[in-house]
Amino acid sequence: MQSENKALTNENKSRSVLIDVLKGIGIILVVLGHLDTGGQLSRQIIFSFHMPLFFFLSGVVTKTKVADTKSYILKILKSTYLPYAVFVIFDVFLKYFLHHIHDILKLLKITLSCLCGVGFYCVNSPIWFLFSIFICKIVFCLIGKIKPLLIASFVASGAFVFAYCIFDWSKLAEMPIFWTVPGWFFFVLGYYLKNYILNFEEYSKKLGAILGFVFSLILYCLLIKHSSYVSMKSLEIDNPYLYFINALLGIYIITFAFNYIMKLKPIASVLCYYGKNSIYVLVYHYFFTRIIFPYIYKKLEISDYLYSLISQMVLLVITMLILIPLIFISNNYFYFIFGKKKVRKEKKENNNG
Repeated sequence: MQSENKALTNENKSRSVLIDVLKGIGIILVVLGHLDTGGQLSRQIIFSFHMPLFFFLSGVVTKTKVADTKSYILKILKSTYLPYAVFVIFDVFLKYFLHHIHDILKLLKITLSCLCGVGFYCVNSPIWFLFSIFICKIVFCLIGKIKPLLIASFVASGAFVFAYCIFDWSKLAEMPIFWTVPGWFFFVLGYYLKNYILNFEEYSKKLGAILGFVFSLILYCLLIKHSSYVSMKSLEIDNPYLYFINALLGIYIITFAFNYIMKLKPIASVLCYYGKNSIYVLVYHYFFTRIIFPYIYKKLEISDYLYSLISQMVLLVITMLILIPLIFISNNYFYFIFGKKKVRKEKKENNNG
């Protein structure tokens, strides 16, 4: 019996490592994508699957059974909507002081529209994901137990993307609540593929999985050349077929590849660190990648070098290093904004246990 429990414990550890590693590489790609320019292939590749990956992983780790629905909804509010609301309000203060928008009624309207998901005017644009994942988790909490309704919503979300591309629904692109619809597709898919992902280490050893990886990699390389830039934010999707195919291929390729890469402990440790703290990277990195760094380059009159490959790699490393003290401060002093517990307390409890 003890050996069985030990095996289960080890299995759970390996499961959590893969998820954290995938979140880690995902959030690093988010930062890299925001250091890049719209016309480059690297950004086109990153944006083809990095946000679908996050929605997919959120679906994988979503709880199947919830004992107390009210407590669970409150937890979702604290971990997703609260940080979103805080940074929306912070964004409004930036507009007041930096952009000299002193019309209080206008600022109030901007704030309310952002908080309700019917408009988005934030400088720190990556925080839209927090609102979308909040909607996904709330909806799942309400209909997740009703399988026919869940499947119907899954199909409807995919159909919405096709309909959006076919018909002139451009006005919907202004409202974050509709940006959630494509994300819901990958969220539900992640939920249904939960067992495969959580047991991916065993699955990846099969010949079918290896051949699937090779086929996916070749197909993705062929298709991405013919794909245009896409972004789930603002529903920038030209070809729904390529959008879904590239996203699904990208998710599988990354999952398969990093299932093996995570066996390299130094790399796995770094990726796990950023994966576990991905929410902090999400809300802080944009200030450096799109505001501070361009400002410095402009002042130094070296803006032409800002978008070179070497410059991007250097700035990526600098950004990830700068974020470490911000992560530490957030974990120890502002953890309540993100619906988390203080790191020191958790460590003490684990040591006492």
